[in-house]
Amino acid sequence: MATRKQRLRTLENDIRNDVRTFESKGLAIGERLIQIREEELYLEDGWESWNQYLTQHVTELIGLSDTHAKRLIVTGEVNRKLPESSPISGLGTYHLEELGRLAPKMPNSGSAVNTKDYSRINKPAIARVLKRADEATDDDKGPTIAQIRKEVDVELGIDRTAKIKKTKAKRDQLPEFEDWLESKISLVEIWIKYLSEVPAEGWTELEISDPGLAKRFAEVCENLAQLLRQ
Repeated sequence: MATRKQRLRTLENDIRNDVRTFESKGLAIGERLIQIREEELYLEDGWESWNQYLTQHVTELIGLSDTHAKRLIVTGEVNRKLPESSPISGLGTYHLEELGRLAPKMPNSGSAVNTKDYSRINKPAIARVLKRADEATDDDKGPTIAQIRKEVDVELGIDRTAKIKKTKAKRDQLPEFEDWLESKISLVEIWIKYLSEVPAEGWTELEISDPGLAKRFAEVCENLAQLLRQ
């Protein structure tokens, strides 16, 4: 029988292999990280806490920020809550992130951030969302992320049209925002052009010479991408 330390090594090696085919194995990475957390296997390597292991070791293990690692864990937790008789199979990480919005907030989290308790996601609610999304699509590949988001909104009673109108009203009161954004677009375009010309070895050298800056840059890009998806 494998020892706890051997099990930790096995899971970490599987994660390293999954990273090589990240697009198709992102969900598997999340599931393995959940197993390490639930079984507290990180203690076998002397890590004092799960958070320490996550922020100081997992980032090196998967080559991504701890923010991204946490998102993979969320998708793994949501995937565990999918109904066995789901009409849709092969949901991607972004689909699962949308379904994760159905999770209730964690009571007394003691954090300013709205932490969610994914263990308490309502399975019937997920089933209803997937059923409506499946009925709304004619694509053999299944519903899009936007379709899943729309049905989650319905389940949560969110009226995005009303929110857009409200946002527009606020924006009309603050026209300087559009002026500011317009003044920055050209700068963003310059950044994109410059960054696209950086060779792969340039990014590798940055990770070696200044890993803190590389991590910060990756987190900023991820946060911007998440903001735009919302």
